[in-house]
Amino acid sequence: MLFSDVRWGTQIATIILLSFNCVAIWSAVPLTFRMFATIRDKRSLYFRATLASSWGLSLRSQAYIMGYYGRSIPWWVYGPLSQLGWICMVSGFALVLWSRLGLIFGNERVKRYLLFMIVFNGVVWHTILSVFAMIMWHQRGPSPPTPLYRRVRDVNQVCEYIQICFFNSQEIIISSIYIYAAYVYLRDFSHLNSPRTRAKVRGALFLLLTIQAIVVFLDAAIITIDLLGLSQLKGMINSFIYCVKLELEFLVLNQLIEISRLGVPGLPSSSPASWRPDAEAAAVATGPIAARVTAVRIEDRDELEEEAEDAHMSFSDGSKDHGVTNAQPISLSGK
Repeated sequence: MLFSDVRWGTQIATIILLSFNCVAIWSAVPLTFRMFATIRDKRSLYFRATLASSWGLSLRSQAYIMGYYGRSIPWWVYGPLSQLGWICMVSGFALVLWSRLGLIFGNERVKRYLLFMIVFNGVVWHTILSVFAMIMWHQRGPSPPTPLYRRVRDVNQVCEYIQICFFNSQEIIISSIYIYAAYVYLRDFSHLNSPRTRAKVRGALFLLLTIQAIVVFLDAAIITIDLLGLSQLKGMINSFIYCVKLELEFLVLNQLIEISRLGVPGLPSSSPASWRPDAEAAAVATGPIAARVTAVRIEDRDELEEEAEDAHMSFSDGSKDHGVTNAQPISLSGK
C-alpha cells in the first residue's frame, strides 16, 4: 500500500486521517497498563499476542502518518515500520482470538486446523505483500513510475483484495466458532447454581455473543471497503478498527473473568463426542467437583481419579460407553 494520493490531499481527509490514527496510536498505552494489571500469566500466548497486536497497530499508524506527511522522510524508514506493524496487528489479533477460543472450546483437532490457517496466511500473505510494497516504494521515487513498478502495482492490487479477504475471513471463522462454543456453554450450564447466578451467566454470555457479532461485522465492513476500491480509506481506518476490536476483546476478557468468579464449571469441549453423557446430570446433582470429574475428556480419566479419591468419590468400572460414577447422587426427579 502506498501512502500518497492526491485524491485525499484535502483538509477533511487530513483531519480524518489524523483523528483515526492518533486514537490508534494512543490506544496501545492504556491497553498495555490494563493487560499488566489484569493478566497474571505474563508468558501466556494471549497476553503476548494482545500486546503485539496493540503496539503493532500503533506502530503502523505512526508509519502511515510519516509516509503521508513526511515528504522528506525516505521510504526505508517508514516502509519497514509500516509492514512490521501490519504483521503484528493482523496476525497478532488472530492469535488473540485463537488463544482465547481455547478457554471454552476443547476440540483440539479443530484448534490445530485454525492455528495452521493462521500460520499459513501469515507466512504467505505477509511475505508477498511486504516484498511487493518494498519494490514499489523503491521504484517509485521522484521520477515517473518504472515499468517494474507498474507491473508489481498491478499484481499487488489483486493480492491486496485476496489477502484482505483471507485475513478477515479467518477472523470471522474463529469468531463464529467462538459464538457456537459460547452458545453450547450457555445451553449446558445455564441451569446451574442459583437463579441469580444463572441470570448473571446468561447476561455475560449474551454480551460475549454481541461483541463477537460486532467483530464479525467490522471484518465484513473492511472487506466491503476494500472490494469497493477505497484503499486509501481502508488504510486510514484499518488501524482504528483493530483498535476497536482489541478494546472489545478486553471486554470479552472481563466477561470471562466475571463468569469464572461465579463458580460456573469450565467447558472442556463443545464437541458432544468428547463429553461424558452423564456430565450434565452429575454436575447438577453433586456440585462443581463432580462436574470437574465427569465433564472431562475420557483420556483424562486416570489423572482425575486421584482427585476424585481425595474428594471421597470413585469411578465405576462399568460401561465404557457411559463412564458413570459409583457415587449415588441426590435424585433430581424423584425416581
